Amino acid sequence: MFEAFKTFANALNASDVGALGRAGPDEAAGWVKRARSALDAYEARLLAAANRARDGGAAGAELVRTAGGCSQREARRRARRAEVLAEMPKVADALAEGDITAEHADALVKAAETTSTEAVNADESLLSKAKSLPADLAAREVTDWTTRHQTEQDREERFRRQRELRSHRTWTDSDGMFNTRGRFDPVTGADPAARCEIPGTGPIPRSELERLACQADLFGILFDGNGLPLWHGRRTRTVSPQQWRALVARDRGCVLCGASPSHCHAHHIVPWSPPAAGPTDIDNLALVCNRHHHHIHQRNLTLIRHPDGCWTAESNNRRPPNRTHNGNSPRPATRRRRTPPARAARSSANIRAGP
Repeated sequence: MFEAFKTFANALNASDVGALGRAGPDEAAGWVKRARSALDAYEARLLAAANRARDGGAAGAELVRTAGGCSQREARRRARRAEVLAEMPKVADALAEGDITAEHADALVKAAETTSTEAVNADESLLSKAKSLPADLAAREVTDWTTRHQTEQDREERFRRQRELRSHRTWTDSDGMFNTRGRFDPVTGADPAARCEIPGTGPIPRSELERLACQADLFGILFDGNGLPLWHGRRTRTVSPQQWRALVARDRGCVLCGASPSHCHAHHIVPWSPPAAGPTDIDNLALVCNRHHHHIHQRNLTLIRHPDGCWTAESNNRRPPNRTHNGNSPRPATRRRRTPPARAARSSANIRAGP
């Protein structure tokens, strides 16, 4: 068994990545993911066995810290993952097969700790979403799932604990630099806007919504509604406040990495400038963070929205023929990524106008 590990490590160290050619790195990266996930799954089984053999306690965490050489915090995280995965065989199998990564598994573990291992393990659609999305976007979907499986009392209790854990400290260091460090609950740490769900932070309890509603300007967000001017055509390049609010409610953050709307721009999928001359219409717009916005324009990429609701940025030279959206094709119907129908209409606070 251990000779196999040694042979595997030696083979990797001896391989010449420079000889992979143009297509090789993509395939190799996929196998690296599978190998890493398999190792993480094996470690989880190992730590779970160590805990059983030593009658529970911190045996798993101690083992991964001393033999694995990781930090105490990382050791505790891996030990917790191992303990919960032992009760979620479907999730553990997905990790072992390389369908999800350890980051995906940690998000599902957190959901199980908030709800139950039985609920997470039994939900095939939740695991399917985790398999189809990058870890950061999958974590947001898992958070939404967790919220839907919590009672109002659960959310109130969680928010109460978060408020109690708030802290803030300031000091001047030996270089004369002013330092500050703080921990804040989602409402305190969010932008000066609030809804039932604050973009980038998640849902808030009803009591906090009622308090904030006394001071907020509320706007209705209706997709495909005739009352909101969400299609501006070529009349203007800048998105309207109504369009910005609709984008925040629909995309909820950068469609490529999930960054908060406060760090995002409204991007024209078909460029507004000639010769493409794309319209400033809601279905030709998407939220992207500053980093990905520059990345798209500098590398001449196009945002593609796939039937499963996922977004990718693809080279214009490689775009699939059935997934392009250009000035010559009919305008596709507006779709919301993985958002339940009940969220088609919602109230939001006075979120800043788009850039």
